[in-house]
Amino acid sequence: MSLKKYVAALAACSMLYFAAAVKAQEKLADGKTYAIEYSKPEKKPENNKFKLGGSFNSAIATDYVVKAGFVASKGPVIQNNLNLDVSNIFSNKDKLTLTYWSSYGLDGRKSNGQEVGGHELQETDLDIFYNFKISDSFSARISYQRWMFHFGPFSGKGIDVIEPGIHYSGIVEADVFADLAFRRKWIKSGQMYYGELSKPLKIIGSEKFFDITLTPRISAAYLNHYFQEQSSWAHITPGISANLSRGPFSIEAFAKKQFGFDTKIDKKYSGVSVNFNF
Repeated sequence: MSLKKYVAALAACSMLYFAAAVKAQEKLADGKTYAIEYSKPEKKPENNKFKLGGSFNSAIATDYVVKAGFVASKGPVIQNNLNLDVSNIFSNKDKLTLTYWSSYGLDGRKSNGQEVGGHELQETDLDIFYNFKISDSFSARISYQRWMFHFGPFSGKGIDVIEPGIHYSGIVEADVFADLAFRRKWIKSGQMYYGELSKPLKIIGSEKFFDITLTPRISAAYLNHYFQEQSSWAHITPGISANLSRGPFSIEAFAKKQFGFDTKIDKKYSGVSVNFNF
C-alpha cells in the first residue's frame, strides 16, 4: 500500500471512529450503561430589555380621608389613578413609575371648615417612583411627589414631598414609609411616618373564573408638625377589603374604621374601585 493510500485510509478510519464514539454507549464494570454526550456551550443570558406597562384605577369613596388621618372632604368623591411603568432599567429587579392622581368632589359639604363647590376638582398629584428589589421578600422605593390643591384652605397652593419606603412580602404584607414635606411659607414643613400590615387570604382561585381575595389590614400614622403646629400620634385604623380579579381586570371594595389619637378624628369610610392593568 502506498503512503498516500495509507494516510487516506487512516484518516477515514479516524473519522468513522470519532463519529461512532459520539453515539456509542459504553458498558462499565458496574453493569450500567452510559451515553457519551457532547453538550453545546451555554449561551450567555441576554441583556435585560425595557418593559413598558401600567394601570388605571378609578375609585368612588364615601369621603376623602388622607393617610395622615385628616378628613380632607366629607361626602362622596371620585379618585382616579394612572400609572405608567418602565421595568428592567438597570436590572430585572427595578421599575420606574410615573403617576397622575386626582380627587373630584361630588357634593358641596364643608371641607376643613370651608364650603366647597358641589362638583369640584379637589386635588391633583404628579409623582415619580423608583422601586427596586432587595431580596425575594424585601423591596424599597423612593419617590418625588407634587401635590396641588384646588379647594379648601390650601386652594391654589402646592407642596413637594419626598417619600422613601420599604415593603415586606412574606407571612404578612408590611409597608412602611415617610412623607417628608418641603418647607413652605404657608406650612412649617413636617413629616408623616406611616405603616400598614395586611394579610391577603385567597378565598377562591380559578383560572377559568374569578379569583377572590379577602385582605384584613391595620394601619397607623405619626405626624411631626405635618400640616399642623404640634406633633402627634394621628390614628390607628383597622380595615378589610375584598378583591375580585380575572386577568388584567379587578374590582375591590373596602371599609375602614379610623380611631383618632391626639387628632381625635374618628371616622368610618368605605369605597369601591375598578382597576385595569396593561
